[in-house]
Amino acid sequence: MEGFSIETLKEESDTSETKLLIRGFLDAHTVDHFERSLDEAQEKGFKTIILDFSSLDYISSAGIGSLMNYTKIMKDKGGELIILRPTDKVYRIFDLLGFSKIFNIKR
Repeated sequence: MEGFSIETLKEESDTSETKLLIRGFLDAHTVDHFERSLDEAQEKGFKTIILDFSSLDYISSAGIGSLMNYTKIMKDKGGELIILRPTDKVYRIFDLLGFSKIFNIKR
C-alpha cells in the first residue's frame, strides 16, 4: 500500500503486549489495512496494543474514527490502546480536536 505501512516492532506474550510502527498516511484509503492489523493483534490475544506514531505523517477523520472505535473495543475487553510518540503535526490534530484528552498518548 503506497504511502502507508505497518511494521510489528515487538510481540511479548508474557505481558500480552505488541508494538506496531505506523508509517505514512492514515486515511480513508488506508484505514482498512490499519484495522485488519489491529484485529490480528487482538486475535493473537494481545491486551495492550502500542501504536508508534513517530513516522505517521497524517491522520484523517477516518483514522481518528478508527482509533476511537478501537480505544473502546480494547477498554471493553480489559485492554488498552496506547499512542506512542505522535509527530508534532499529528499531535496538534489530536489536541486541536480534543482527542488528546481521550486517547492514551505517550509523547
